Amino acid sequence: MFTGIIQSVGKITEISKEKKILRFSICDEVIARKTSEGASIAVNGACLTVVAVEGDVMEFEVMKETLERTTFGDFEVGLRVNLEPAMKADGRFEGHMVQGHIDTVAKLVEKKDQGDESFLLTFDFPEKAKYVVEKGSIALDGVSLTVVSIDEKRFSVGIIPYTWENTTLGFLKIGNEVNVEFDLIAKYLEKHKA
Repeated sequence: MFTGIIQSVGKITEISKEKKILRFSICDEVIARKTSEGASIAVNGACLTVVAVEGDVMEFEVMKETLERTTFGDFEVGLRVNLEPAMKADGRFEGHMVQGHIDTVAKLVEKKDQGDESFLLTFDFPEKAKYVVEKGSIALDGVSLTVVSIDEKRFSVGIIPYTWENTTLGFLKIGNEVNVEFDLIAKYLEKHKA
């Protein structure tokens, strides 16, 4: 379980593909030295297992299912990624309940400076958008956010200066895609209703 509160931004240093498995390394001075093989780390919102760690570098493997649901197929060396270690059972809950199970991706269609160092990001409406509700929770590239507005084709989230400077959201350009995890409670309610 994660909270959507990003602990660090790492950089991809190596990528390789063997059969249908994508293997990549991330350099990060904050989390890598505190983790070990087998640990769970959310990378741009997706819960991944650390398969090796040496100094400031962690290695991960991603299978076909994850590649099909995420932006990981577009990874390249030098790309910055949001990182959050799994929440400890006795930890303080700060964001919202995030599982690290990516539902789909959404494309950035508008980026508006609000004039007070905050930004409004608007995304196309992804599949399964019935889980997106105004003032509800959503995780984009692992960042816990509140939906500001929604219409038939798009939804927007507000980004405060701290989040803009301490996550990868500030690097997004129009047309970039982000990993989306819908609110866990909304998904269970929909399942129960069916």
